Amino acid sequence: DPGPGDGAAAVVRTVDAMLRALEGAGTLDYVAASYGRVKTADTKAVLFRARAFLVDRVDGGDKGEGEGPTPRPASMCVELVGDRFLRRMVRILVSTAVREAVRVVSDSDGRQEESALLNIIL
Repeated sequence: DPGPGDGAAAVVRTVDAMLRALEGAGTLDYVAASYGRVKTADTKAVLFRARAFLVDRVDGGDKGEGEGPTPRPASMCVELVGDRFLRRMVRILVSTAVREAVRVVSDSDGRQEESALLNIIL
């Protein structure tokens, strides 16, 4: 039986697949993932590394004698390495990937669309 965190893990796996589709895709125009075109700035960039994965969070345990660290719900960590980033590009890129991943995971026919984010950028 799927646990309560299985949906979140599926979203993270889908975000990872979507980001990896951008990795090594060459120079792409990321104007769709920026705050808007700036007259003097080129909106093309290359993502060398694009990953998403679950990380465990732990409270420091400073609550009293004998109390150890308290486990917290897992969080998603996104790692992006590129030749440049546009204004708000990372924020918009990640939020779009999460939105599309939630849509894909909750889709009733279960189709995986790892290229959904790439299609938005293109």
